[in-house]
Amino acid sequence: MDYYKVVCVCCRSSFTVTPGTMNYKQFKNNRKGKFICEDCQENIRMEAIKNLFG
Repeated sequence: MDYYKVVCVCCRSSFTVTPGTMNYKQFKNNRKGKFICEDCQENIRMEAIKNLFG
């Protein structure tokens, strides 16, 4: 199974990108792109929801 190690732009930790995920598809199209781990992505999503309703 193919997987890649990518560095998160927000928290600077490395995470693996596995086949079938959106990050994997984005990585295959643009290997020099900026990627966000699932934890940071969820935090950003929750902050956006808070700002929308708050």
